[in-house]
Amino acid sequence: MKETVWGSLNGSKTEKGVGTAFCVGSGQNIVYKWLAKLQDYNTVFQAELLALKHATDHATSLPHQPITILVDNQASVQAAANPRSINTTAREICKSLITNKHIHISWIKARVGYDGNEETDGLAKEAAESDRNPLSVKAPISFLKSVFKKKMTEDW
Repeated sequence: MKETVWGSLNGSKTEKGVGTAFCVGSGQNIVYKWLAKLQDYNTVFQAELLALKHATDHATSLPHQPITILVDNQASVQAAANPRSINTTAREICKSLITNKHIHISWIKARVGYDGNEETDGLAKEAAESDRNPLSVKAPISFLKSVFKKKMTEDW
């Protein structure tokens, strides 16, 4: 009997930064881990979507066997399911899922003991608090609006 291949991912924001991570497992064993630090202005949503993008990219490189990616962020799942999303990363994930029918995304409740979920939560926090060089991910619109608002108020 073949073991189930799964992926789990998380994003985390702490006082020290923003981190993202995913891991791949077979049965009860974790066989692959990935983590990265993002810029301080990036959001947890961006971190979750980036982890989902890397998880789906990694899953496409595996032999064509069913893989389920466990996601505890409903907004990420909904964005990835929308081929017309305004978010470029979400659209790329959606295209990948349409092309690779053996990859499935499943929403799970956070911190309920799913394989890998606690591991990726820890990895994302580790990345957030690390001294790694942060990846360059576009600033969210909310951050840009706050910068512009602050600048306009200063000029006024």
